[in-house]
Amino acid sequence: MEGFSEYFKALICSWSGNLNRTITLDVGVEEAHAAELMIEFMYTGRLPSESPPDELLRMIRLADQYQVSRFLAAASSSFEALLLSSLGLGLVSRFLAAASSSFEALPLSSLVLGLVSRFLAAASSSFEALPLSSLGLGLVLELFGLPQLMLEAPEMARVVGKARAKLLELYGDLEKLMLEAPEMARVVGKARAKLLELYGDLEKVWASEALREQFLALPLPAVRCLLASEATCVAAENTALVALAGWVEEGAAGQAATPAQRKELLSLIRLPFLTSSFIGDILHSVPWIRDALDSRTLLNAFQFAAASESTRQRLASYEYGPSAATPHFRCPRPLSSVTRASFEWAIELSTIKRMVADAKLWGRVVELSSPLHYFAGFWWQLLFNVEKTPALPDAAPDGAAAAAAAATVVEFVGVRCHVNCGAADYWPRVVRFKASIAALQTGFWEMDYAYSKAIEGPIVDGVGLGYPGFFALPGQALDNEGAWSRFVRQGRVQLRCEVLDCE
Repeated sequence: MEGFSEYFKALICSWSGNLNRTITLDVGVEEAHAAELMIEFMYTGRLPSESPPDELLRMIRLADQYQVSRFLAAASSSFEALLLSSLGLGLVSRFLAAASSSFEALPLSSLVLGLVSRFLAAASSSFEALPLSSLGLGLVLELFGLPQLMLEAPEMARVVGKARAKLLELYGDLEKLMLEAPEMARVVGKARAKLLELYGDLEKVWASEALREQFLALPLPAVRCLLASEATCVAAENTALVALAGWVEEGAAGQAATPAQRKELLSLIRLPFLTSSFIGDILHSVPWIRDALDSRTLLNAFQFAAASESTRQRLASYEYGPSAATPHFRCPRPLSSVTRASFEWAIELSTIKRMVADAKLWGRVVELSSPLHYFAGFWWQLLFNVEKTPALPDAAPDGAAAAAAAATVVEFVGVRCHVNCGAADYWPRVVRFKASIAALQTGFWEMDYAYSKAIEGPIVDGVGLGYPGFFALPGQALDNEGAWSRFVRQGRVQLRCEVLDCE
C-alpha cells in the first residue's frame, strides 16, 4: 500500500509503537465495492475487465482521493475507452453531482479534470437532444447547485441554457408566483386595496397628468391587478384600453414586457364594451394590439358590441360566445365617478379682433383651439374659428365691388376629439357624441352660463362639429368691442363645454 499510494505511505509512516493496526476507509455505501477493487488492485495490479461506467467513476474518484496513481490511470484508461453514446443522462447527472463535491473539497489531479471536461461534453450532448418535458425540477436544481466554475465551462453552455429554459417554463413569471403564495395573502390584499384606492378609477387617473405619469411607472403585476379587478371603474371600456396601450408603449415596465405578457394583459380588456369607434378603427390600428388579437375574438367583440341588450344576454349564454373564455365579458366595469367631461376656455378679446382682421385680409379660415381634456377614451377640445364669407354679386346693387364690401365674417364655435392610444394619435372615422357649449354672459347681478346650446351628432375624421354664428353677432361687428360686451369679462370671452356621452 505504501508503494502504490502517497496517502497510505504518509499514514503508515506516521505510526509509532505497536504497528498491529487497522486502516478504515470512510466511503459511501455505493463506493464500498469500488474501494474493495482499489485495494485488490494495490495487491494484484489487475483491474476487473468490462466494469460498468458507474463503477469506473467511483474508482476514479476514490483513486484520486487516496492518491493511488496507477489505479487512477487504469480506471481512467478504461473509462476513456467508453463511447459517449453509452453514457446515459442519469450517469451524467450523477457524475456532475460527484464532480461538484470534488471541486469543493479535493485538489483534483489533471487527469480527473480531463475526465470532468469529457463528462461535461457528454452532458451537453445528452441534454441537447432531451425534450424539456422530460427534465425534472430536481435535476435542474441539482445542475444549478454545481460550482460556478463548472457552470461557466464552455462545455456546459447548452446544459445551462436548457436548465434555464425549464425553469422559465415552470416559473416564468416569478413575480406572479410570489404574489399567489398563501403566505403573501394578507400583504398582497393590503397592497391591492391601496392600488385600487390610488388608481382604481381609471377615468380620474387618465384625466390627471400626475396620476397618469404614476400609472405609466407601475410594474406589470400592478397593471394586471387593476385590469383584472372587478372594482376598477371607468366611464367607458375605452379608457382601460387607452391606459394599457399607454403603459405598454410609454412606460418602462410596459416596454420591457414580452409579447406573451402583453397578450395576457390585453385579454383583460372587455372588448365587447368598447365603443364602436374603438372596435372599428382603433383595435386594428395599433400594431401590437392587432398582432395579439385573432379574428374570432374581434368578430365576437364586434357582434356583442353591436347587439341589443336582450341579444347580448343571449350571446353571453352561448358556449361559443365571448363569455366562454372570459366571464367578465358578461358585464361592463363599474361606472366611474367621472360621468362627463366639463372644461372651460377663455379667449382674449384682443385675440378675437386680430383673428377677424386676418380673416378679412387673407380671405381664409383662422382657427383657434382650446387645450385638450380627456374623457371616455377621447381627447376633447373646443374650437373657435373665424371665416370671411363673400356676398353674392347679384345681391349687391352696385356689382362686384359692392359685393366685396358687403362680405361678412362669421365666427364658429364647435367641438372635436381624437384618440391617443399609446404613442400615436388616431382620428376615428365617426365619433357620435352629445354635448353642450355655453358662453359666460352678463346677468342682472353677475356673470353666468345661461347662454348655452346643445349639440349632438357625428365628428367625422376629426373635423369639428358646432355652430356657425354661435354668438349671434352681426358679421360686420365682430371686431367691435361694444358688440361683445355682454360676453366679455376682464377682457376675455369665457366658454364652457360639457361632453355628456360619446361612442
